[in-house]
Amino acid sequence: MLAVSVVAAVLLDYLINVVLMPGVTPYTPWGTVVTAGLIAAPSWWFIIGQNLALKAARDDLTATLAARDAAETQSAEKSRFLATMSHELRTPLNAIIGYSEMLKEGAEDDGRAHDVADHKRVLDSARRLLALVDDVLEMSALESGRLALAVAEFDAAMLARRAMAEVREAAAANDVRLKLRIASDVGRAWTDAARLKGCLAHLLDNAVQFSGGGEVILTVTARAENAHDMLVFEVEDSGPGIAPEHQARLFEAFHQLDQSETRAHGGAGLGLALARRYARRLGGDLQVSSRPGAGSTFRLSVSVDARAVDAERRADLTCLQAA
Repeated sequence: MLAVSVVAAVLLDYLINVVLMPGVTPYTPWGTVVTAGLIAAPSWWFIIGQNLALKAARDDLTATLAARDAAETQSAEKSRFLATMSHELRTPLNAIIGYSEMLKEGAEDDGRAHDVADHKRVLDSARRLLALVDDVLEMSALESGRLALAVAEFDAAMLARRAMAEVREAAAANDVRLKLRIASDVGRAWTDAARLKGCLAHLLDNAVQFSGGGEVILTVTARAENAHDMLVFEVEDSGPGIAPEHQARLFEAFHQLDQSETRAHGGAGLGLALARRYARRLGGDLQVSSRPGAGSTFRLSVSVDARAVDAERRADLTCLQAA
């Protein structure tokens, strides 16, 4: 750019002093230098501006990379902390649960009904706390990408029956009628049965909590969606329903529809968030359909064969790490 400016200056100075106005001003090198400077000035400012912009971009990139490294370090430390705390909390909780079960059985054998009720309250509270600890750890593992699926063959109908059986006691206490409908073509499939059952447990627990005096229906079907074979579990309740403005945030972690300190239903707001993330890891999704006063229906879908889904995800992660 500078060479072009000098050549242009020489030609311009020669044109002015020799051709257009010969003899008016003497032809000196200083005129060429001054003219070259005037012509080259915009170029120099452009180059300086470009260098400053590049330096600012490099500084921004350096700051972004440093922030990313700090966030990754913080996330790893958080995961280690949660894993340690989970172990430290589980050990005494398991002891409380074990001894409470022994005391409850002894009270039942002796016919001490009042003690049985007290031991049951301790057991229920300890189990809820243990479930909360597990949910927090699972959410941390999902967010950090460390959660590995244990895909195996299972009986989908049997899994649905077991999930329903686990909420029968809570349903009876809440005066909720349970109904199970399983399509005839629902058979064996491949997925992480433990986590699928956990998703169903969250959905059924919520439905039973919010449907006092009503009913909860679990419908299991097998169908093709977007050229994929899917298992679909629909949990329908007769509860109060969910307003449209709340449905958008329903699957956010730690979000509660009732934020007041006197809310009627407990929980940390992790169940639905975990269920949706698990469903998507298993090749499906979790959606809700609800209207205030008309109950809610949660539709959980997973791939019939999650082996291919998990293999594809591992391949994507490998490509990202290689890049």
